[in-house]
Amino acid sequence: NDIFSNIEYVQLELNEDNPIGAVSHIEVVDDRLFLSDGVTLFEYTTNGMYVNCLKRRGKGPLEYTNISNYAISDKHIYIIDKNAKLLKYDIDNHDCLATVKLDFYPSACYITNDNQLLITSAYQNEGDKFHLFNIDDLSYINSFQPINVSETKWRHYMAQQNFYIYDGKLLFFEPMNNQVSIVDTKNNEMRPYVELTFSNGNPPKELLTETYKSVFDFNMKVIEGGYKVGTYGYAETNNHILFSFYEGDKYYSMLYNKKSKKANSFQRIIFHNDIPSVHTAAIKYNFKSEKQQYLVIPEHIFFDENDKPYVDGFLSNNVSNGNPIIAIVELI
Repeated sequence: NDIFSNIEYVQLELNEDNPIGAVSHIEVVDDRLFLSDGVTLFEYTTNGMYVNCLKRRGKGPLEYTNISNYAISDKHIYIIDKNAKLLKYDIDNHDCLATVKLDFYPSACYITNDNQLLITSAYQNEGDKFHLFNIDDLSYINSFQPINVSETKWRHYMAQQNFYIYDGKLLFFEPMNNQVSIVDTKNNEMRPYVELTFSNGNPPKELLTETYKSVFDFNMKVIEGGYKVGTYGYAETNNHILFSFYEGDKYYSMLYNKKSKKANSFQRIIFHNDIPSVHTAAIKYNFKSEKQQYLVIPEHIFFDENDKPYVDGFLSNNVSNGNPIIAIVELI
């Protein structure tokens, strides 16, 4: 209650043929809920009823090797494959309507207000950060925001899947970069919005200009220095900003009051006094809109070692089935 209001919990019906793995992404369109575990795209109603799943994994021209990220319109599903491919499927019968091979490795996709598909890159070489495609035929439109040489040293290690709408602005932020930016697709530019500053904790610029052999080496530098780096989750209302960050090897979330300018950091959330608290690192956030957010919570949080609910009636079905729990919330 100190973080969220109007909390609603949704248990996802189990389909025996298609159990849900570790959720990597979640999207909500009208009354349809879409989740991905990187292999399968699951569709549920927002009250938890199983509808369908898209499972087209393979190396064929109409298939993907892995779902890196996806975007949903009212009629279509857009999937970006880690193997540098963009695919468009019919949302109902899952026919593949178009596919295009990309000349960069994609990381995240987003449908803009003017119905263009915005795709971020995970470059290892110099290039552009954002790429726009036609939402109908997937034809290329243009690219913008050049990646400087220092970014190529580390940027390809991270999954830049963070977009957020606040006050009509499209915000973008990526791990290991403490700056939140505004993406302006009409003027093809990115502008600074918020700089997340930590007292004696921000990483030195030299950290982001070194060359690393792997993401492990990069993370070890952060851990050894005890630096505070974000952001894996960001949400904003008129009153608060909620974001997540690492301090060395410890994961935190922080709630910042915009009026009092005070911040409280925390590592665990209590959903009910009789249910054990859950570490924020175990929760998958979908902070896309200032109106409503979706949390993916491991189901075992709500059940004891005998699969008995800690609190009878707290969840509608009251029976464990292995699928994650969806919490529909609003940031205070």
